[in-house]
Amino acid sequence: MQILDTTVNRDPVPVVEFRGEGGESIAVTLAAEASLADKELIDKARVMLLQAGTFGVDGDAHGEPGPALDGASAEATDAPPPSPPSVL
Repeated sequence: MQILDTTVNRDPVPVVEFRGEGGESIAVTLAAEASLADKELIDKARVMLLQAGTFGVDGDAHGEPGPALDGASAEATDAPPPSPPSVL
């Protein structure tokens, strides 16, 4: 999802919403102080999304794959990792 807009709502708790193409959105509810600046709340939400995106990958989360890795998606994990870009 390409993020087109980010909003912060503080009532009653901080919620950061990332909006993308086609009406897609992801909302992250934070257990953080509402007094934090928007940038700090957005940064915390991004970290949470990164952690959620890697949950269950390569033996994390007690070695149990998450639902995103079941079925056909699991086949993609058998491929070798991409090679690093060449330096010119």
